[in-house]
Amino acid sequence: MKITNVYFIVILLCFILFSILYTIAHLLRSQCAKVYSISNNQIQEGFETKYTAIIVEPREHPALEFVLNNFNNNLNDEWQFIIFHGNKNINYVQDIMKRVFKDDKRVSMVNLNVDNLTIDDYNKLFYSKQFYDKIPTETFLVFQTDTMMFKENSHKLHEFVDYDYIGAPFV
Repeated sequence: MKITNVYFIVILLCFILFSILYTIAHLLRSQCAKVYSISNNQIQEGFETKYTAIIVEPREHPALEFVLNNFNNNLNDEWQFIIFHGNKNINYVQDIMKRVFKDDKRVSMVNLNVDNLTIDDYNKLFYSKQFYDKIPTETFLVFQTDTMMFKENSHKLHEFVDYDYIGAPFV
């Protein structure tokens, strides 16, 4: 009889703990989703690709053109690009797009409606449902201005597209 009561109490405590953690996670998720008001300035409609390459850069970063050119030259036509930009670098990004992508329909711009992002803002963006709603493919690659692909290894990317997550461990 006593063992049954202990099991019941343990199960009840586990249920209560799970309920609390679920509520906290739900509150955090809804809080993060409200942080950004992302707008569709130039999402390409009706253009289908298998994969999406994404860069989030609200600054006029000096390496942005080099990195976009590098990825454009190393990713095949199965990939489209989305550049999440800020309020202050719209013209800068548009000029780069004209030089790097010319009239390529695989590239889109999305305004984050921010002037810049802190590290915390950047991390919260990746918890935002609005952010993921802008990505039209199930498989996507997030790259940054300190990233470079090498032509001789670009084919190896396809060895990893079937994995759910590749990157640094979550802490």
